Amino acid sequence: MRKIDPKERKKLDRFHEDSDGGGWLYINLYFTDGTNFSMDFSINEPAIVPRVIEYGDMSSGDYENIRTYYYRRENQRGRAR
Repeated sequence: MRKIDPKERKKLDRFHEDSDGGGWLYINLYFTDGTNFSMDFSINEPAIVPRVIEYGDMSSGDYENIRTYYYRRENQRGRAR
């Protein structure tokens, strides 16, 4: 694990988690500089499975993706590749 420079550290503004009741769990970390880190999980399988993990900018009011760390693609049968 790399050591984080103190200038790169972010201050957490708020934390939000939500579930749609249909098998998805959403976790968002919002930082004071207007950026956010979001993680979407599928929970209707035998385990909690990450589907999308992204870092983005919300400072303008609209979400702009900065980096996608993980994206789990599905094939035609709905199974992960």
